[in-house]
Order: sequence, then structure tokens, then C-alpha cells
Amino acid sequence: MQTRKLATLATTLVLALVLASGVQAQTVVSSDVSTNTIWSGEIILDGVIFVNNNATLTIDAGTIVRGQPRTGLQVVGDPTTAPGALVVTLDGTILANGTAVNPIIFTTAAVDNDQDGVADNSTPGDIYLDTWVAGDLFLDDTPATAPLAPLNADGESNVSLWGGLVLLGEAPTNLADTGNGLGRATVEGLTVPGFPVANALYGSDPVAGLEADSSGSVQYISVRHAGDQIGAGNELNGVTLAGVGSGTTFSHIEVYCNQDDGIEWFGGTVNGDHLLVQFAGDDQLDLDQGYTGTNQFTASMLPFFNDVTGNFGVASGDKGAEFDGDDASVSLDGTGKPTPFSNADFYNFTSAGSVMSTIYNGHTNNNDGWEVRNGYAGDSFNGVVYNTSDGAGPASDRQGIDVGSGGAAAGFTAPENAAAGLITFTDVICDDVAAASGVPETDALVNFGSGNIGCQDGVNDPNFALVAEDLSFTPTGVAGKLDSSLGLFDMRPLDQSPMTSAGSPGPVAAPYRGAFDPTAAKWIDGWTVFSIAGMTPVPEPGMGAMLIAGVLGLTVLPRRRR
Repeated sequence: MQTRKLATLATTLVLALVLASGVQAQTVVSSDVSTNTIWSGEIILDGVIFVNNNATLTIDAGTIVRGQPRTGLQVVGDPTTAPGALVVTLDGTILANGTAVNPIIFTTAAVDNDQDGVADNSTPGDIYLDTWVAGDLFLDDTPATAPLAPLNADGESNVSLWGGLVLLGEAPTNLADTGNGLGRATVEGLTVPGFPVANALYGSDPVAGLEADSSGSVQYISVRHAGDQIGAGNELNGVTLAGVGSGTTFSHIEVYCNQDDGIEWFGGTVNGDHLLVQFAGDDQLDLDQGYTGTNQFTASMLPFFNDVTGNFGVASGDKGAEFDGDDASVSLDGTGKPTPFSNADFYNFTSAGSVMSTIYNGHTNNNDGWEVRNGYAGDSFNGVVYNTSDGAGPASDRQGIDVGSGGAAAGFTAPENAAAGLITFTDVICDDVAAASGVPETDALVNFGSGNIGCQDGVNDPNFALVAEDLSFTPTGVAGKLDSSLGLFDMRPLDQSPMTSAGSPGPVAAPYRGAFDPTAAKWIDGWTVFSIAGMTPVPEPGMGAMLIAGVLGLTVLPRRRR
């Protein structure tokens, strides 16, 4: 394995190397971003890079940010083996604003010098991948035009090839004081001690009034092949949002082929829109610690069997969504109810399993739909859950929507919250799910909302416009790249179907079920992996102007209130 040098006290090393092949100028970053900095071209993260010291990091549209793979076993107290990752700390700001035609891509710096479609590992008996040095060829060499397939040429998962993107803010959580102050903790996935505690802290006291805290703006970004695991329950996700406040812009975000969760919220108040997660090895969406934001237009697709190991990522996908209300919760109102109390709202969501079959995928919960549990409260509107497996295992673990128990203070479990009208699913449809779909695991009287039109088992609902409804495909592509030979994927409902009439208005008027308007250009067009690979249907005539009109330039936000 090639040796990586970490220069934690050095200034940023700029190579400014333009190769004969015409690739972008390459900049290796091996020290923290502690002054206002602009990134463009191709950035290589040599270790965990923190944006701190009140600095603002601006990433230009079209920039490719690559993280080095980890170089050894992660040991508490020794951060030198950690994979490349980008962490925006409490006192840092990020302005990463891509566009629909020029997204910002976060991917791996893993090497493939022999171009065999498999990341190089030049040390016999060493499980860790070679890290990139100037002149090496990248495994993911053309991410803007030919994305990597979910599996490499040997049938192994293209995940955990770098760390991920972490945003840390000062919005409240419902965590008790564990030594860092009420509502404040160190984020998962970093070896602390080892990295400075100050660089890993997030959250605040629920009465501190920091709900509108801003970490900056991220728009039109694609995060691919990330994720890392220090130990059970201690992982880097594709995108981690910990204590991130509502002053932050979080819009048009893709996470593709991640080892653990796709997007995870740890408390906070940030709102989001147009979020796409494909093939995350654990949960596609995950939230806890009293998250209270609103998200509209979210789409997710669970993964599949890995051809070699049987699992993809952590466990071949756990759930489309796993929502919890509390963790190490604190109550400030004398009722025992966690503060802040969970209140997450989701509008216009589509959650798809990858295969509707009788084959058990090897995970305890078997490619589930949405599960809410552990004191969660919130409302979900205008949604679609389909193709969650109806294979082996207890029916309660194979539901389209599952209201589970456990974890919360007495009187505030998820079934009790639902019975009190604090959890609703309105204008939501389940299709091709287990027979028990929509039946709560512990309470048969949960209110799913008066607009719910029911769940169906084993029925190919004619309201979908899917080219391949079961989403079952061989995901290796040609020479390890995705391309349209694998088929087209269209998760829109058919125009004029019952799914195009939903009565629950969201932040943006969208009178249809699911994440996609049946009559308009898809918001995933142009900048996401499947779109770049030609695996989504071409937009209808006349839709190009709408797509161009939605392109966003650089947005400069005011500094967050301190």
C-alpha cells in the first residue's frame, strides 16, 4: 500500500498538475481550512479536513472533490489512518452550490492504475486500498460523464471508498449533558479523542434559541461511494447533518452507493428539498435526537445482493427510512417528553425497494419501507412506498410502513404518539409490499390519516409509469460503468392516475403522490448518477427551458449568528 503523508500543521499543498489527458487541475488538501478558501478543479482530501476557525469554504460549481480511502484500522487516539472526509465544524461555513448542468461531485480518490475496474491494493495480505499520488489513475476516473456502477468488476460493492460529508451546527438536539453541555455531543464516525473534540461537536441547549443557525449552503451536489465504520453504531454516512439549523440551505442532494446510511439527521432544524438516495447499505434516510425540520421531494431506492458477499454496504439495505424521536433524551417540561420533541414533516416522498421477490436479502428487516419508532412524532404526506420485499422473516419486519415501539419515555412511544394524532400518514399509498403493510407492529389503531388510500400486496399497480417496476437489474454495467443498457427507471405516476390527486399541500404546491410530477421534467435530470448514465427517460419536449430555469448560481449567505 502506498504511504500517505499527513501534514496536519502544514498549509494546503497545491500541485496544480494538468495532465496530458486534459483532466482538471488537481489540488491536494492535507490541512484544515482555517481561512476563507475557494476550491475548484479537482480536490483530493488527504485525511479528514475540517472547516473551522470561522472560515468559509466556497466550492465552485463543477468541482470534483475526492477523498482518499482509509489506510489502516481506526484506533481511538490515532486519526492518521482515517479516510479522506470533509467536516464543516460549528464555527465553519460551506458554500457548495452546483447547478443542474454543473453539479459538485464528491467521490473517491482510490486508484486503478491497471484499469481493471477494481481499486488497487498493491500490498499482499493488506486489506486497505492504495491511496492516490500524482500521476496515478483514479478508479472513478470520469464521474461527470460515466459514473461507477454499484459493483466493481469483481462483483464487490463500490462503497466505503472514502469518508463522506459532515455538517455540524448549533441547532438544538434532545441529548442530555454528557460532559459537553446540554444538547451537545461529538459526532459519530470520527475518532475522538484523536481528532480535537472542538472539531467534532454539534448541537445546543434547546432553550438557547439557535434554531436558525446556518452552516451555509449546499445545492446540486452528488456524494458517491462514501461511508466508513469505526465500530457498531459509529459510522460516517454519505451526508451527516448534526445539529444543523434552518438557516442552512440543503437542496438537490444525491447520495449514491454509500456503506452506511445515505442521509442522517442528528437533531437540528434544517429543511431540505429534492433529496435522492440510491443504494445506501443501511437506511436510505435516518433521523433521531429530536429533528424538527421539513423536507419535500425525497426519493430513495434500496440496494440489492452483492454478487460476491451477499450484502451491499453494511447489510444490503435496511429501510427506506428509519425515524427515531429520542436518543439519550432530555426533558425540560416536566412531562418526560424529550425536548425538543420530534416533529419531522415529509411531503412528496417515493421510497422503493430494489426487488419485489421472495428472496430474503439477509438483513433482519429485509429491505423494509418506512419505520418510525422510539418516540418519533411527525407527519408524512403524499407518499409512495413500494417493492419492499415480502420474503422470509416475521411479517412485522416486512411492512411498507411500520410503527414500532421501544426506546422512548413512557407515554411517548411511537404507537402512543400515533394514537394521540402525533404521527400521521396522509395521502400515502403502499404497493407490492408484505401483506402486513400499514398494520402497526404493536398497535392496530394507529392513525394513518384520512387520506391514506391503502396498501396492496403483490399487485402491480397500474398507476406507476415504471419502465421496470421491480427495479431488479444487474448493476455492473459495461466495464464497471453504469449505462442505459441496464434499463430505464421512471418513478413518476402515470398522468391522470389516482396518484395525481393528493390533498395535502406542502411548502411547494404539488398535488400528486410521490416525489415526481407526472407531467413535468424530473428534478433528477442532468445532475444525478442515473441521469448522467442515460438511465432515466429523456425529458418531454419543451421541458428543457424549465430545467434551465431551475439552475442556481452561487448563493452567498450571511454569516451565522454567534
